[in-house]
Amino acid sequence: VGTYSDGTTEVTYYYVEKEIPLTVHHYIEGTTTQVPLKTGGTAGDQISKGKEGENYTTSPIADENLSDEYELSSTPGNANGTYTGNEVIVTYYYKKVERKVTLQKYQNDGTTPLQGAKFTIKDKNSGLQEGVSIENIQNNGTYYFEEKGEKYISNNKKVGGSVASSYIKIDLTKATENISVTVNAEVSSESGYDFGYATITENTTVPSYDSSAGQFIKISGIVSAKDYTTELEKGKIYYLHFGYRKDSSSDSGTDTFTINSIKINNIDYLKFLKTYTTDAQGKIEETLKSETYEITEIEAPEGYKLPENPTTEVTITKETPATINIINEKKTGTVTVHHYLENTTTKLAEDEIKTGNVGDMYATKSNETLAELYDLVGEPEKSSGSYIDGNIEVTYYYKATEAVSSVIVHHYLEDTTTKIAEDETIEGKVGEQYTTNQAQLEAQYELVEVPENANGIMLRKQT
Repeated sequence: VGTYSDGTTEVTYYYVEKEIPLTVHHYIEGTTTQVPLKTGGTAGDQISKGKEGENYTTSPIADENLSDEYELSSTPGNANGTYTGNEVIVTYYYKKVERKVTLQKYQNDGTTPLQGAKFTIKDKNSGLQEGVSIENIQNNGTYYFEEKGEKYISNNKKVGGSVASSYIKIDLTKATENISVTVNAEVSSESGYDFGYATITENTTVPSYDSSAGQFIKISGIVSAKDYTTELEKGKIYYLHFGYRKDSSSDSGTDTFTINSIKINNIDYLKFLKTYTTDAQGKIEETLKSETYEITEIEAPEGYKLPENPTTEVTITKETPATINIINEKKTGTVTVHHYLENTTTKLAEDEIKTGNVGDMYATKSNETLAELYDLVGEPEKSSGSYIDGNIEVTYYYKATEAVSSVIVHHYLEDTTTKIAEDETIEGKVGEQYTTNQAQLEAQYELVEVPENANGIMLRKQT
């Protein structure tokens, strides 16, 4: 701005090339929260500038600097590009580390897969209240509630005149404070005839659908998912019963009562009650997020025993192994073999104890030494069979034999079979005592030694 004067006035504007700011964010997926770093801090924004048309490049936080709990979710489309416009914003998102973990169960040979082992997988840092113990759901009748995708659903659909019943034990004997139990439930049934209900009692007896004692849910017809809450006092053991009473009249809706969640002090316990069972390849496959988990074997397959320490602690990180191997040993059983005098428990020989894996074959036999003096009364019923989880008793009975035997007494010249006196034969019953004497040959010979069996018991075999 100025005033015209004689001549020419020059006005000059000066310019510099515009610099465009570039901001790089590093956020937790789905948020604007900066991702944690291994140092304990968070990844701050990275800011730089460039001129219109210039190229830029960006990069995510390097793995060695990123918290072990997080990994890159995806690379943004504008991670590299050209400066343009008034501002460039590049956002990298990071997600909690997830790893597909395979739990592999083997028999005690360490190579043969073991099917049918049951496990729970629980987040160790779940926030469960100290002193509160909740057990897996138990069936309490012919019909019950089945686990389906972290829900429990009655299974007496269209079975007139039936009741599905299950319960969950809640132990508060060590709890430090009272708790609230919130059950989210829904029903789809014939209104006024078929009822879904939940009751708190202090025993396992199945409560009736029309009993008001301890009942805090009773719904019929079409009722959408809703929370129902009751309070429990510390220091006691409770049983949370679920029931679906199916009338014998017509059917409506899906004819089911569904438990969507069970929360104790707002902690969803259903996910902690979920069980996993090893398949024909002995495997359980589950994708777990970055946390520390307790993987606990709660039930071994038939014929096997739980490991001495049934809980394996696993922390999911980028380096977590893909497969966790656990071996089950077979249960062992015993067989105790008795050798008794007929019709008594008088021992004729010491008991024998055999040990083997449950299901393996065993075989026993009579005592061969006793056969010299006794006759076997008969073969025991369980003389052979398969080991069980426990002890099997096998008893052999014997009676004194009526057999006769004899003892032949030789008189030989030392180190030869040259007779220096005639043989003598002593006859008697097996088991009787016998006595022998040396020949009277002092005038010509002297006795080298008295035989060990000079006196003894008549045996079946000739001496």
